[in-house]
Amino acid sequence: MKNLLFVLCFFAVAALPATGRDRFVDAVADFAKDRDENGEYLISRNLLEALFDNTEREVVYADQRVVSFRIENYSYSGGAHNSRTITVGSIDRKTGKKLTLADIAPGEKLAELDRAIKAALVKQQKVKDYAELMKQLQQEPKPIENFYFGKDGLHFIYNEYEIDCYAAGSYDVVVSWQW
Repeated sequence: MKNLLFVLCFFAVAALPATGRDRFVDAVADFAKDRDENGEYLISRNLLEALFDNTEREVVYADQRVVSFRIENYSYSGGAHNSRTITVGSIDRKTGKKLTLADIAPGEKLAELDRAIKAALVKQQKVKDYAELMKQLQQEPKPIENFYFGKDGLHFIYNEYEIDCYAAGSYDVVVSWQW
């Protein structure tokens, strides 16, 4: 029950207003105390304003058994492109425990879930078969702990670079409840 209380508090705090972009820029600028002869920061304020970190949290599904959440972090700290990470999960309302693969697919069921994920991804990507799908992907999709219960089935979220390149984005693979 402690875990469920923590999650509920976490979402309540997340709903508070953001502290503001200017405060972030000023804090970074203060950290970078180096200034030129005119007192200007050596690090461009425009560059600092381009750096950001944003996190959004939401409850995406709830029923009598579970509460499912999604946390999306979107940030840029320099480099070729921004970074986006989606973290999801489902909490058992009775125990307050975050559910794991072992809870939903014990033993031999894990192999069945693996096949169901691959079949769902083939259908979602509208390709002929798994061999054709693997010509598009960079990594083989496997069951992962980044999943949640949804109204339409189990959602497995593969972030950028986990099974494909950054440009392909993240994948939300939905495995129907009939797997």
